[in-house]
Amino acid sequence: MLCLIWRVDSSVFIKVMEQKLVQALVAHYNGEIQRAEANLINYFKNPTGIGEHPDIVGEMIKLVDRVSAARGGLDTVNSLVQAPQAEEEVAD
Repeated sequence: MLCLIWRVDSSVFIKVMEQKLVQALVAHYNGEIQRAEANLINYFKNPTGIGEHPDIVGEMIKLVDRVSAARGGLDTVNSLVQAPQAEEEVAD
């Protein structure tokens, strides 16, 4: 059996993994925003069609809070990503 060993510069691998992790976080928060906004639109357009949620305003407040939390998460990820880049520029 032939076994191939793929060697990658560890700094390149770490950089790629960091990028993938950041992309996954951004995708997660964007997905949360899209989901909450879609549900909010549904409540606005058809509030009587949601029989299992009699407190429509309360449910909408929860969705707005989810959007706010997800946007906060995106802001945090962006600030964490930008901080090391700023440090690298200063070091250069």
